[in-house]
Amino acid sequence: MVLSAEDSILICIDFQEKLMPRIANAKFIIERTALAIKAFRTLGVPIVITEQYPKGLGRTVPELRALQEVEPIEKIHFNCFEEEGFRRAIEGFRRGKLLMSGVETHICVAQTALEAIRRGFEVHILEDATSSRSELDREIGLRRMERAGAIPSSVEMAIYEILRRAGTPEFKEVLKLVK
Repeated sequence: MVLSAEDSILICIDFQEKLMPRIANAKFIIERTALAIKAFRTLGVPIVITEQYPKGLGRTVPELRALQEVEPIEKIHFNCFEEEGFRRAIEGFRRGKLLMSGVETHICVAQTALEAIRRGFEVHILEDATSSRSELDREIGLRRMERAGAIPSSVEMAIYEILRRAGTPEFKEVLKLVK
C-alpha cells in the first residue's frame, strides 16, 4: 500500500479545453495536476495522459499540455482500459500502482479505476486533482471508488510518500515545486 517511484504510474484523464470550463474547481485541479506532473517526473514516475474525443472536447488544456513529454492517448471509451493504446502503455510499464487524477470523477475516472481494481492494480485517487461538473457527482464517484477498494490520497500525500525522506536531491527539487 505504500507508494514507490518504481511501482507507480500517474494517470491524468481528460483535462480538455472544452470540458474544463464546466468543471467544478477547474483552476485548482489543473494546478494540482500540474504539480503532480512536475513532481512525479522529477521522481521518475511515468505519466500517461488521455483525451476523450479531442475533435469534440479539444486538446489537453495549455497549462498541462506545456508539461507533456508524451502524446496523449486519444479515446472514445469512458473506461480507459477499453482503449488498446492505454492498455499497452500501462502494461508496458509493468507497475502495479496507479495514481489517478482527472475529469470527470464519476465517469471516466471512476470507470477506469473500477476496471483497474478488477485487473489487480492498486489504485490511489488523487482527490485534489479530480472533479466533475457537479460536486455531488464528484462525491458519489469518490465514494463508489473507495468502496470498491481505491485508496483516497492527495497530490502532496503521494509526493511525500514516494519521497520517503528529506535531504535527497529529489526532495530539494520537489520542495521548490511544493512551496
